[in-house]
Amino acid sequence: MVQKPMEQEPVLRDNSSEERPDRRTRRGQMGKALNYISPDLQGEQIVVTIEEEDIKKNQNYWATAIIGFVLGENPYFKSMENYVDNVWDFVDTPKILYHDKGYYIFRFDSIDDRNKVMQSGPYFFHNKPFILKNWSLDFVFNPECLNVIPIWVRFPNLPVGFWSTEALSKMASGIGKPMYTDLYTAEMDRISYARVLVEADISHPLPNDILLRTPVGVIHQSIEYEWQPKFCMDCIKVGHTTDECRKKKEEGEAGEYELGYTEGTLPFKYLGVPLAPKKLSVHQCWPLVEKITAKISCWTSKLLSYAGRLQLIKAVMFGMQSY
Repeated sequence: MVQKPMEQEPVLRDNSSEERPDRRTRRGQMGKALNYISPDLQGEQIVVTIEEEDIKKNQNYWATAIIGFVLGENPYFKSMENYVDNVWDFVDTPKILYHDKGYYIFRFDSIDDRNKVMQSGPYFFHNKPFILKNWSLDFVFNPECLNVIPIWVRFPNLPVGFWSTEALSKMASGIGKPMYTDLYTAEMDRISYARVLVEADISHPLPNDILLRTPVGVIHQSIEYEWQPKFCMDCIKVGHTTDECRKKKEEGEAGEYELGYTEGTLPFKYLGVPLAPKKLSVHQCWPLVEKITAKISCWTSKLLSYAGRLQLIKAVMFGMQSY
């Protein structure tokens, strides 16, 4: 006698607590909800008033951040990640954010980590100055008009009796806005010179010395800069001096006058192919592809053997890429 298998009752599933994948995807793309707040009007101009309380939470969030940029270079994100991991290994790894204008924001877990990084400079990225600034609410990045830059300053042979916070603050204020001393200066573990980080306006000449009026008389104190950026007063740009800029313009004008040429810009075409400072795109290489295709189309004759066609490719097509 064959026993019939028992019929299983259908299992009822409670889907009320489950969420469809498409709904989860859409929910994951949602940001924070906003409220309508009526703006003001001044004539036809819409005016929005932002109160300090509106942005207080955000200001606290970014208070531990540093803004960084490399003069003369725009590093890839992965390169900057490797740099941070290797050079700033004495603090917890910050959150790294890249802006399309060419600067980075590094948000640290604490003010202490941020200060340690700032006090351990100056930094260089591929032998180019890596400029760091504390984040501020009114920061606007414009590398061509950037003139206020943090610079490490030394006061050589300064008597240790004048290494107080008040005295160093007054001395650094003669150069710019004082920020920090380094750890050796703070703990007086190195007494050859006091070292201070100052935000200085490089569009004006930086002083080489200052006079100190002290209870023991007047002291002529010299100033040394660990790195002093070049600034052009003519074009208001960082990276070259005014003399270098004028000399380049004079040489360019002389060349145009004597040889009859004018200064051009990249990219431009040479032998039908664009020349550019960066890697060419597929679209830019298309004229070369069309020339090679035109050559191949006339080699379809059956009189050419496989070896003959291979020789043509080696002798002609490779030459087309070079010339």
